[in-house]
Amino acid sequence: MALNRLLGVLILANFIFIVTLSLFNSVIGKWGFFLYLPGIFFIPHYQLLGLNRSLPALFLSGLIFDLFFNHTLGFHAFAMCLIFLIAREFLHLGKQSSIQITIFQLIANLIMAILWAILCTSFQPSLASWTWTRFLIELPLSMVFLIPLSLWFSSFCNSLIMGIKPTSEGLPLLKK
Repeated sequence: MALNRLLGVLILANFIFIVTLSLFNSVIGKWGFFLYLPGIFFIPHYQLLGLNRSLPALFLSGLIFDLFFNHTLGFHAFAMCLIFLIAREFLHLGKQSSIQITIFQLIANLIMAILWAILCTSFQPSLASWTWTRFLIELPLSMVFLIPLSLWFSSFCNSLIMGIKPTSEGLPLLKK
């Protein structure tokens, strides 16, 4: 039961972040910028949940991400699950520093951005508002924002979890 509660809290944290990011993007959109940050969701799921709970949570978060940002429904859901499955083969729980975790999130974000840009420009001309020029400007900006947000998001998930189920020692994996 505790893992199901943890699953619900992480989905809630993802939803809060997606809503906040969409509001922020609507504000900075006036200046022609868009932050693309789906790579931020992996680490809390990887550190706290097993495969059977992480995949549905990431899939649901990807669908919500697609819905809020008007992307092709299912693209981020499947991409996030695929990258999560691949990452589980290379990451070893508890053995990474926060720098290695941030680098992983940057790489995951970069892979999804490249796949999305290819999809937009090649296969769906109606989505071609994300041109290669815009991609080359917005992706580095998103990566700069992803670095501090990745550290913040783990702390945010930890604080939400502690609000639901307080313990004296906290969650050691999220304190890094």
